[in-house]
Amino acid sequence: MKRFKLLAASGEGKSPADENPAPLTPVNWDLCILCQEIKREVLQCPNESKRPDRGAGYKSFADNLRGFVDLGEVPAAISQRLSTLDEGNGIEAALAVHSAKWHKSCRNLFNKTKLDRALKRKMASEESSRGSDEESTASFADCVPETAERLTRSSLDTSITRCCFICDESDNVLHEVTTFEVDFRVRKCADILQDTKLLAKISAGDLIALEARYHSRCLVGLYNRAAAAEKNDSNEPFSSCQQTQQSLAFAQLVEYIAEIMADTTTAPVFRLSDLVRMYRGRLEQMGITTNSRINSTKLKNRLLAQFPGLTAQSHGKEVLLVCDEHIGNALSTACLYDSDVEAMILTKAAHIVRRDIFSTSYQFAGKFSRECQVKSVPHSLVALMQMILEGPSIDSLHDMSLVPASLSLAQLAAFNSVKHVRNTAQSSENSETVNVRHNISQEKPLPLYIAMMMHAETRKRDLVDKLFHLGLCISYDRLLQISANMANGVCDRFDLQTGISPPALLGGLFTTAAIDNIDHNPGSTTTIASFHGTGISLVQHCTSDEQGTALNSVEEVTKGSKTINPLPLSYSTVTPVRSICKDISTPNINYVAKFDSELHSHGQENWLDTVSTAIEVSE
Repeated sequence: MKRFKLLAASGEGKSPADENPAPLTPVNWDLCILCQEIKREVLQCPNESKRPDRGAGYKSFADNLRGFVDLGEVPAAISQRLSTLDEGNGIEAALAVHSAKWHKSCRNLFNKTKLDRALKRKMASEESSRGSDEESTASFADCVPETAERLTRSSLDTSITRCCFICDESDNVLHEVTTFEVDFRVRKCADILQDTKLLAKISAGDLIALEARYHSRCLVGLYNRAAAAEKNDSNEPFSSCQQTQQSLAFAQLVEYIAEIMADTTTAPVFRLSDLVRMYRGRLEQMGITTNSRINSTKLKNRLLAQFPGLTAQSHGKEVLLVCDEHIGNALSTACLYDSDVEAMILTKAAHIVRRDIFSTSYQFAGKFSRECQVKSVPHSLVALMQMILEGPSIDSLHDMSLVPASLSLAQLAAFNSVKHVRNTAQSSENSETVNVRHNISQEKPLPLYIAMMMHAETRKRDLVDKLFHLGLCISYDRLLQISANMANGVCDRFDLQTGISPPALLGGLFTTAAIDNIDHNPGSTTTIASFHGTGISLVQHCTSDEQGTALNSVEEVTKGSKTINPLPLSYSTVTPVRSICKDISTPNINYVAKFDSELHSHGQENWLDTVSTAIEVSE
């Protein structure tokens, strides 16, 4: 339906109101310039925007408002206020100076979408009216504002249907695409020529659905250019030397793929784009330059001919070359649930750690060295425990010696690890009576130290056995074996050295000794309750230059005996002696006179006289 606008001629048909119009109310710039009302809606001001193009909203609003005015789509209440919005420099300048504000709902009445719809309605009404002449068409063209064209899919399809999709011109006779053969050939030619503009046009769908049109000369020219490019690509003149170098580069690429595939620990996946890049780089190193790009499809076919086990798989824009034997594993892995994948990861980690555990052994040599804990367990097990305790992040990992808990847990895990699970006849109710067996090579310093410390402090077998069943230390029987073997080793060392020296004694140091009696209950009438011995204390003096050398330490013997070997007879048995007779006959000595003279000369006769007198008095 056409819209009519009544225009009064000058001086005719004017009403009294027209002759004396009401004075215009000035605009309150603190309110919405469109409705001039107070609402609960928040006012928007383009000058308060944080965008770098602050104030650009005034220009777009002024352009849209001008378009609505030209179309006659402005409401009467706002059209009367337009003259007050323009202060002589244009509406946009006045809005910017006064920092005009508006409600979003009021501003949406004059947005670009509504202006475009008004233009379409105007165009439809003029096309439906019959008898429209060129003057009306020109007037409509004048009312359309000049705006920047947006490249959308709908506008792209419209340009294809209105003009030739090859040359973008609409002159002469246009033919419409009606067969899929034309669509197929056009796409193939665009791919050969790598015409990005043409590829973008035909990417929206097939040419038949897009109602694409073309010039005959343009379509034939496209076919000819593609054929020429394909011919130059396949028949590029190479000398015999260049052909040899090209074959050599391809052979090196084949050898590279063969070496990667020979590694059975990984499942190789090759990207065709990477192989083409490597092939081109090798040709450039050999001095071969080509004006056209390398045909990746031909290179792919040549590689597939060399490796029958390879298969080309499309992955988005990439083409992947994978082995047939690895596709099944990849599919089975992809079909697993998340819980199954995590379980497989845990199983693999357990296999790795157990392999390192049983390849690391520890032998107790009678004392604990400073680095015995670190050397007794594999590094992978300690790292795993440390990551469990502190997380796997690189910024949370410290030196393993600074985290005693990780070392302790690693030693207990290695101590309780078994190669094969043993079936026990005991029920689960009597779990404390289950005979847990540990390999001697898997004994670590921590279980040994806990058992020795508890036994030395309490001397209680039950406490050691309870900790043993919890997997925290060795058993009481094993503790007795170690102590007995250490004592026997010390005794054997004494016999070999034909002397008594402590195992911790160092060689090459100045050593002093202090000797004293050890008496216990000497007034006892029996030898059972009394003891008389000798205590010897050895003190070694170390210097900064001489720290001493360690002697042969006592190696722990792995025998199953829990008893200490008896002492040698020379240590425990004293040979009896004959009692001394009380009647002693002193033989005659011919040297008494000489002896007396010596006594007199030394002044000792007084001492003898005193002793003789004392003996006589006592009798």
